[in-house]
Amino acid sequence: MDIERLKELADCDVFIGGNPIVVDRAQETLRTLIDEAIARQSVKSDIGETSDGYHTFNELYEHRTALFATLCNMRYDISWKSMKHDDGTMYDGMFIAGIETPDGQYTYHCDMKYLYMFAYTPEVDKAPPYDGHQPKDYPRLLRLSKSSLYRQNRQSVKSEEVAEAISWLTSTGHSNQYMSGNWTAPMKHHINRVIQETILTALQAYEPWVSVEDRLPESGKHVLLCCEVRPSGKRYVCDGYYAGSKSITCGCSDDLDCEYDEETDEHYLPEGYYEVIKNWDDYSSIVIYDFVTHWKPLPEPPKGE
Repeated sequence: MDIERLKELADCDVFIGGNPIVVDRAQETLRTLIDEAIARQSVKSDIGETSDGYHTFNELYEHRTALFATLCNMRYDISWKSMKHDDGTMYDGMFIAGIETPDGQYTYHCDMKYLYMFAYTPEVDKAPPYDGHQPKDYPRLLRLSKSSLYRQNRQSVKSEEVAEAISWLTSTGHSNQYMSGNWTAPMKHHINRVIQETILTALQAYEPWVSVEDRLPESGKHVLLCCEVRPSGKRYVCDGYYAGSKSITCGCSDDLDCEYDEETDEHYLPEGYYEVIKNWDDYSSIVIYDFVTHWKPLPEPPKGE
């Protein structure tokens, strides 16, 4: 029964047994209930602006959404977003985003206005079946930073995907999407710029390991090589390079390690991996006989003094 209908009842007489009896006390109680209902509606509409002196509920909700979106975008391999629950339903004006942790899933319902924050989170037709997790299960998210699966999967991110993220961040129209809410324009601009520069610095510094099964390094280019000693499985890292077939001349006609090609009349380094030697006068590199499994570009030297 809505408030307007209650008001009508509060203003009418009540008939009992055919005799009109004006129930003043009942009408007074009814009007009190109406006033309380109206007050609750007002409080409900304004509760988002309730503040603890530092942040409003609306600001905290937005910040929580931004942090969860950052996590989902970084771990897009185990995250998802959807416009539907697994049963096909959804709350008005909302979508659901989730991430799979070692202890099970963790999800949040988010307002549609925050959908742009989850730009790199894959969208699925329907959310996975709900596993019963509750707000008290938030420590599941903390397990992501401790799991070996997390560290292993982060190394599987490809260089071209990092380049794509950098391009997206530096393109027009994305520089002011990090902060919104009740901030002054200069402060919002400053925060957005700092966030963008921080993300770009992290992306540019991050160089993932690339499996040699996925892609070989450019022939002759110095890179970091991850080598495995078999059958022990022990690994080590060294500065080295890959020599493609008939791609690097060695100029050593009498050297048995070189391969001679009659068609070009040139001697070439045999195809394979070589460790760079910087402190020998006789050799600048030696053959790596262990198994090379991964490689990554050499990091830039430190800047400044």
